Amino acid sequence: MTGEEMERAIEFLLNHHAQISADISGLKEVQRQQAENIDKLTANIEAMRGEMDATREEMRYSFDKLILANEVTRRLTEEVAQLTVQTSQRVTGLEHRVSDLESKP
Repeated sequence: MTGEEMERAIEFLLNHHAQISADISGLKEVQRQQAENIDKLTANIEAMRGEMDATREEMRYSFDKLILANEVTRRLTEEVAQLTVQTSQRVTGLEHRVSDLESKP
């Protein structure tokens, strides 16, 4: 190998080494940015998890209230039905008495 060829080879190796060093530096920067983004995403997910937990608790409370309201409504409906039957029986009894009174001379 001649001196000129040796110089070109050394220059090639130095340029190649410089390019690899620059590429590694660029990759380190990208990795740092990705780590920052991952940290931000993790923080966002944690915040969303807290909001979801609060929403879940609020929904559970609301469902419990709806179930209670449904039970109260069912009970009140049953009571109204019983009162309707009792009223109907009273009206029927009164109608019979009025008929009996009207049929007497």
